[in-house]
Amino acid sequence: MSRAYKHGAMLLTGTIAAQVFPALAAPLITRVYHPLEFGAFAVATAAFGVLAPVACLRYDIAIVLPERDEQAAPIAGLCLAISVAWAIALTMTLLVAEHYIHGTRYHEVALLLLAMVPASLFLQGCQLVAQNWSLRVENFRAIALATAAQALVTVLCQLIFGEFRAPSAFALIAGTLVGNATAVLVLMPVLARTVLPAIYAHSPRARIAAAAREYLRFPLITGPYAFFGQAQVRGALLILEYCAGAAIAGQYALAQRITFVPVVTVAAAMSQVFYSRAARRMNEPRTEHVVRTLLGVGPWIMGPAFMLLMLFGTPIFALIFGAQWAESGRLAGILAAASLARSATSWLDRIFDIRAKQHLALAVEAVFAVLGLLAMYVVLRRTHNVSAGVTAYAIATVMFYIVWMVIALRIAPFSERISLEFLVSTLLMIVVVLGLYELLLRLRVPPAGRFAGLALLTVVLAMVGLKYCFARLTRDW
Repeated sequence: MSRAYKHGAMLLTGTIAAQVFPALAAPLITRVYHPLEFGAFAVATAAFGVLAPVACLRYDIAIVLPERDEQAAPIAGLCLAISVAWAIALTMTLLVAEHYIHGTRYHEVALLLLAMVPASLFLQGCQLVAQNWSLRVENFRAIALATAAQALVTVLCQLIFGEFRAPSAFALIAGTLVGNATAVLVLMPVLARTVLPAIYAHSPRARIAAAAREYLRFPLITGPYAFFGQAQVRGALLILEYCAGAAIAGQYALAQRITFVPVVTVAAAMSQVFYSRAARRMNEPRTEHVVRTLLGVGPWIMGPAFMLLMLFGTPIFALIFGAQWAESGRLAGILAAASLARSATSWLDRIFDIRAKQHLALAVEAVFAVLGLLAMYVVLRRTHNVSAGVTAYAIATVMFYIVWMVIALRIAPFSERISLEFLVSTLLMIVVVLGLYELLLRLRVPPAGRFAGLALLTVVLAMVGLKYCFARLTRDW
């Protein structure tokens, strides 16, 4: 096997394990916590999620770029200093805010943010530094272990705190913080043995200041881009909480968690491997070959599962998570198309970093973030229909990722046919899945039989697609 395939397989193993643990625990968590508690936790998590990518002002991405470790060390030191400053500044800000909104409906949210955000941002900063340094030295095993351990400890602590203490949003936050701390502990050997000694030896203040100036494009362009990217996803939940209440926000949060988080995590692993490989080999024909393969086969590997969610979301959620979460299933079916578009194309974001076109990525991200959230808010305010608002948001998201893919491939520059091949592949997958569903419907097969038939098709297509994809990548890259 090629080194790239081994690295990708290792990262994917960690990220798949990180999704298996929450997936197995989700039916238990939804029976311990109610939508209202989950909604309050989701609002706090959304606020943290918007800030998390800028915990180091995106300087962490630059750690991978220098040829020598002594050149990367000042960047790592800068990142750690920024994360500490963020934690202190946000603690002071939230303490002041909590004082002024005491007694209002937002007081509990302020307390949740105070409990979660500052500590999580500091831990996130340490984790980002260790992960990107691991990418430098191709230590993918540490990243995979940290990802899996974080997910496992988080769900275990949330279950233990909710079951044996009291089910509340604070219990969910406490479990999340312990999980974040676990990831940093797993990565501590990287920090203690490599990163911190390198910072101590090669990072006087002058060199840190020089690194901050040299890579200024990351906080000025990539940072706002990451902020808008998270705002596009997390802002939808905040709008729902404002317009429809915490209980609906909790339903939406579970739907978002099931449809967005697993595939985004896998896409993040793909992005890391792609970045570490393509950062210095972008112009090689093999890189274009890999992009064409992943975009062409991806819809067949992931798409049928999303189609299954669109068609059977409500009964699936009611059965797995409990009857009180049936509304989440309906919302998950609406979000499935947006999640498919995101999972298949979001890993191309590193092309903008490699080609120094972050300003273009920022402009596209900002425009669609505003348009998507505005569409959702306007539809919600005018119709008071949650499904209609979520549908408007999902349509805007699908349009965004199609435009995003076309622009990324153009600046690479790769063949424009790749975009067309992706769209044709996706449409063919939809025709095949809906064709089987319509056939089973005409044959008057009961719902359970239709679900079983589509589930079998999903497994077959995913296995065939994976085998074909791995064969092409291991043979040609």
